[in-house]
This record gives sequence, structure tokens and C-alpha cells, in this order.
Amino acid sequence: MSAILLTILLRGTVGAVCLLAGLAKFSRFAVARQQLTAVLRLPPVLAGITAAFFAGTEIVLGAMILFGMSLSGAFATAAGMFGVFAIGVLVLVAMGHTGRPCGCFARSGKISKLLAVQNLGLTLLSVSGYLLELGHQTIFLLWAGSLCLIVPWAIVVVQRRPKRIVFDVPQSTSHV
Repeated sequence: MSAILLTILLRGTVGAVCLLAGLAKFSRFAVARQQLTAVLRLPPVLAGITAAFFAGTEIVLGAMILFGMSLSGAFATAAGMFGVFAIGVLVLVAMGHTGRPCGCFARSGKISKLLAVQNLGLTLLSVSGYLLELGHQTIFLLWAGSLCLIVPWAIVVVQRRPKRIVFDVPQSTSHV
């Protein structure tokens, strides 16, 4: 596949996800604000400002990537944004918030390890677009090859259920 075709595919994927996510947040703004309030425990005013910031940023980035404006900067910013989302979701999972609404696309998605992997995948796609835009085709090929190994592995690991280990502890007898 040529670098031009790969760039078009990356622009279409990352740009569309950003644009659609931002538009969804604005179209269901009350839901997005409510989910941020519930999950992050922000005051409603601050949650509204945060939701508007993310929605606006996603729309601008999506448009920039889709229409080819300042691609290296837009891809780098998208990578940073998706990376922050992935880390944020992992922190929420570690805090025990699994299953709560996430606010992604202002829908009833749930916080989960899989959501973190999805955001990580979008981060990696954005970094790939950035590398291609800078003309680092050799680095991109190595990067893309590692993605083909890392992302499926991460999805399999996340989907596996940990085995429950039961320890047989002998009951102690008291010695008098």
C-alpha cells in the first residue's frame, strides 16, 4: 500500500472518530455533562465546561484531519487527547468505576478495560498518521508492524477473565 493511501485511511478513520464524537457530545450535551459529573465528580458547571472543551476540540481536530489542515499538528494533538482518555479510563478502572457511563460519543457506553484499549488504538493510529505526515515511512512500517501485534494481543488480554484461585487453608487447632 502506498503512503498516500495509508494517509487517506488514517485521516478518514481518526478524523471521522474525532468529528463524530464531538458532534455527538454537542447534540446530547446534557447527557455528556451529566456523565462527567457522575464519573469525575465534577460540579455541574465545571463538567459542562469540560464537556464543551472536549467536544469542541474533537470537532476542530476531526475537521482539520479530514480536510488536511496542519496534519502533523492535528495528528499529534489527537494522539495526546486519545492518550489522555486511555490513561483516564485506566485510572477509573483501577478505582473500581468499571461499568459506569463513560461519556464517549455522549451515549451509554461503559468504562472498561476494552474502552481503554480502544483509546490506546486511536492513540496509536494518530501517532501513525503523524509519522506518515512527517515522511518517516520506514519508521511508520516498523510502527505499523508492531501495532499489528500489540493491539490484537491487548484486546485478547483485556477480554480474558482472571481465574479465581481458592486457597485451602487448614483450620488450626488450638493447643491448650
